[in-house]
Amino acid sequence: MSAKKYYFDGNYQLAADSKSQPKDIVYKIAGLIFTGQHLTARILFKDIAKDLDLEHQIFARFHLGISYVRTSEYKLAQEQFITNLSFVRNHKVTPLSNFLCFQGLSFYRFFFSEHKKSYYWANKAYGCLLKSKVSSPLFLALSLDLQGHNLIQLGQIHLGLEQLKKSFNICNSNKFINLKSDIETSIAIYNSDYSEKPKQQILNLKKLLHSKFDQSDYSKSALVLQISKLYLLMGKFTLAKNFLADNYDLIYNNENKRKIATLNTVMAELLYKRGQYLEALSVAKIARKNLDENIDISLILPILNLEIKILNQLNKDSSELIKYTENLIGKVDRYLDKKMFSRFKNNLVAAEIGQDLLGDIIDLSYQKKEAALEPILKNELLGLLPRYFDLNPGQKYLLIIRELNYLFIIDFDSVEFLGSLTKNQIQFLQTLTTEGISKGKLIEDIWGYEYDALRHDSLIYTTISRIKKILNEKKHWIITDENKYFIQSDIQIVFKAYKESIKKYKQPLAEPVFEVAKSVRKTNLPKNLNYRLVQTLADPPEGPISVSQHAQFWDVTRMTSLRDLTELCQLGLAIKIGQGKATRYLVQTN
Repeated sequence: MSAKKYYFDGNYQLAADSKSQPKDIVYKIAGLIFTGQHLTARILFKDIAKDLDLEHQIFARFHLGISYVRTSEYKLAQEQFITNLSFVRNHKVTPLSNFLCFQGLSFYRFFFSEHKKSYYWANKAYGCLLKSKVSSPLFLALSLDLQGHNLIQLGQIHLGLEQLKKSFNICNSNKFINLKSDIETSIAIYNSDYSEKPKQQILNLKKLLHSKFDQSDYSKSALVLQISKLYLLMGKFTLAKNFLADNYDLIYNNENKRKIATLNTVMAELLYKRGQYLEALSVAKIARKNLDENIDISLILPILNLEIKILNQLNKDSSELIKYTENLIGKVDRYLDKKMFSRFKNNLVAAEIGQDLLGDIIDLSYQKKEAALEPILKNELLGLLPRYFDLNPGQKYLLIIRELNYLFIIDFDSVEFLGSLTKNQIQFLQTLTTEGISKGKLIEDIWGYEYDALRHDSLIYTTISRIKKILNEKKHWIITDENKYFIQSDIQIVFKAYKESIKKYKQPLAEPVFEVAKSVRKTNLPKNLNYRLVQTLADPPEGPISVSQHAQFWDVTRMTSLRDLTELCQLGLAIKIGQGKATRYLVQTN
């Protein structure tokens, strides 16, 4: 089978590997380019260029232009596309040659972030296909693909995705395996850019990354970088670092400066979130230095936004960078660039309702809106919490969100949700300081008892053991000695609520509030209550419990549990409800 047949069947690898006849050599060149063998393709073109007729010249130069764009050699790419435009203007050519000329101009403008111009040329190219009586399904798929990309970059996300899906369906119907794979990758990445569910999106992207289809290194690199970005959004900093490290070779072997710059940008963002500000600034500057501000604006702008954040965190002047960013923003029409920068100016750029769900949540987090917290937690966007609550990246925190009683750990490695706390556990954390608190003070402040070692040491031990179990690998953050309990000196415990989230806390520790415990506990209880009953009264169950539930909780026999609950009823501290197997005990809270 000829290289031409393989090419129009969308099988670029076979086109690249074929032993082509001279008249089909341009299709072998195209196959080589689409499989990343750029140098071989260019050498081959140089050898046969003088022997090509006009139509084949246009075809070959279109693909060479794509090759030079992908390796960030934009001046050489421009030469190919401009040469094709000259051919079209000065000669009568077929609609398919016109298509290739206009499609090349659209592709070139796309990489300059001039998406309105790119979309104009893409539409013009599409019109040429409609005029052609022998329009190739492959070219139709390529045209719809480029239209879709431009629409998404202009903020018309749903419409753009529809165009990409049409292109995907054409590829699927015609078994264009390579192009189908690339378009599927683009759709997945865009969905992850604008969807509010990063965990599910990571699974989708990883499935594609390890799919059986042969993907180009270009597409695989894009998947790796996107997965790493989502890990950062979820607060999984070390996981993002390790995932990138495992895939460095893939990205560098791609020979694409834009992908390498994006890698450095993600690394700088990672360093920033881990509190390594100077290292982050250095990597960001390296990433920007290797880009052309006249061409790579869409890559430079995210780096500038990150540099501004870092300088602000270091309390350094960022006014010059802001002016420079404003100047570059005026040169592009990419929706995400404008939206990203608008967050610093508190003048948000909104897409149509429902277009950019993830961006809307990030906007709310920048504004410190109460409405942001629920979707942040629901969708596990925990990487947004430090900024939302004005916590310094890289520092170690135990974060408790009041009303929800949620506990989070924030440190160098991650932002992690550990679960809900009881009132007593929260009150215990409120008392902890680096100076330490005594057992007697704990019992008095939290439970309202006069401390008695025989009765209360087990209560304190049980409470601390359960908190340390929740903290898991971070249990060493709480330090215990014979008489006192401490929080590690580099840990801050912060308490936040919805309304408090819009304020900046000057003190890391909230003032302890123990009115509930004290109002209930300062009673003349018998001094011979066992530790199980003391703890049960200190932290009563939310509803009626059975004998079996009480026994299982304390790991005692049913008989011991029955004696405990009967004693509470005799003291008037619990009520027996129901009969037989339906018997339950409701512990009184006041």
